[in-house]
Amino acid sequence: MRKEKIPDVVVRRLPLYLRAVEDFDRREHVVVSSQELGDFTGLTSAQVRKDLTFFGEFGKQGIGYDVKFLR
Repeated sequence: MRKEKIPDVVVRRLPLYLRAVEDFDRREHVVVSSQELGDFTGLTSAQVRKDLTFFGEFGKQGIGYDVKFLR
């Protein structure tokens, strides 16, 4: 996990990510890609990946993020 301060803009996007993850969980998705998260939130997949790296490295390249873990 990064030791630097999490930018305010990233913190303000957290509710967007939570809504997205809850939606994917409700629809019984096991994994979600940064592209899918980006489509849901209106962000690019690159921005999603960059934001999430502030909280650790838990996505798998070519597979995505575990929905239950993100939640």
